[in-house]
Amino acid sequence: MVGVVYVKPEKHNTYCDYPFKQISLKHWNKNKLLEYTPCCMMMDYGNNMMQWKGASDLDPKEAFESVRFDRLRNDLKSGVKNESCKTCWNSEREGITSPRLYSMEHDDESTFELRQLDLSISNKCNLMCRMCNYGSSHKFLKELKFFKKNNLLDRVKKATSDYYVDESYLPNSLSSKQFDWLIDNTEKIKILKISGGEPFYDDNVIKLLSKYVSDNTAKNTILQFNTNGTLFNDKTLNLHKQFKSIDHYISVDGVDQMYDYIRYPYTFKKFNNSILNYVNLPNILALRFACVISSLNILNMDEWLFHMLSLSGKHKYYFSFQKVRPFDRGISINLLPIKLLEESKDRLLNNDYSNFYSHRFFDDCKSLIEIIDGAIKHNKCNRKKMLEEITLFDKSRKQNYENYLDVKLVDWLKNE
Repeated sequence: MVGVVYVKPEKHNTYCDYPFKQISLKHWNKNKLLEYTPCCMMMDYGNNMMQWKGASDLDPKEAFESVRFDRLRNDLKSGVKNESCKTCWNSEREGITSPRLYSMEHDDESTFELRQLDLSISNKCNLMCRMCNYGSSHKFLKELKFFKKNNLLDRVKKATSDYYVDESYLPNSLSSKQFDWLIDNTEKIKILKISGGEPFYDDNVIKLLSKYVSDNTAKNTILQFNTNGTLFNDKTLNLHKQFKSIDHYISVDGVDQMYDYIRYPYTFKKFNNSILNYVNLPNILALRFACVISSLNILNMDEWLFHMLSLSGKHKYYFSFQKVRPFDRGISINLLPIKLLEESKDRLLNNDYSNFYSHRFFDDCKSLIEIIDGAIKHNKCNRKKMLEEITLFDKSRKQNYENYLDVKLVDWLKNE
């Protein structure tokens, strides 16, 4: 195995810290694990060298110590751009800050051991977000029935570039060898990452956190979940207080009516109340807000920034932005006209954020500008496809984009 790590990920090297500390268990078919990877981004490209038959027969420690992980670690430490890491290489080629560059953000110790676990447990979720699908929310079953009944499913699939699926590999990790290993080794995993679905909507996640508490290992563990932030109630908050620290990524893509449109069927008022409960936890490391950038919200990101900054208070804050996938689906910003992309950029650059100045704020805003610049560079303006995706979902949700979207976007969609 590769020895102790002293390298740090930088743009001029190929190093990433995840393969030296983390296992990601994301790709399931019921209780069968289909692949081990060091991070979730690697699975965007499906056939990578980290996939192998019999993955479900290995526990996380065995996979971490495997020849495949060793080969990946050697490549990334030796300047070799391993083909399984295409997501980061492609982002960096487009000038976008990639996830690997932040791989030591939560754990900068130079130890080489399995101490982080990134797990998907189920697709249970209380929302049906515009950019999501059945694989990440069981609520989409109702909408799938609507599209099938009205002979619209083929159009929906085409408009979303086949992202809207009616069948999906679904996780049921609770009866797996990997989950049994975690239950027996809570003391080994110092950073527990869980995504869904919505983790706090799944009772099994609550049971897992309670197991950490009963094992007396919660006090040494950092929780870092991908959550929509809607379920910070007394029960979940009391559990949070038992852990060493909290460092969740809270997904939110708009404020006021924009939130209501994207994060169907929830409301911004309810979300805001939940977050106000969360920010009072005594063991929060930082507030982290994650936003999926699409044509729906790109012209409103200045409003988004102001509100998230106002929620941050005295906490350190971090923003992360990611383009909606696939990049050629109807609501991708690549399909907007350049004039609207430049308008969104102007709104961001010409606002006064002087009350919130910090080095990290400028880094995060720079990454958002980079995303817009990338969409301008790779522009494939397509009003017809964008309008098709928007109006199909309007039908199923009884919404009308004219009541929610920015007036300039509405004008282009209606009158171009």
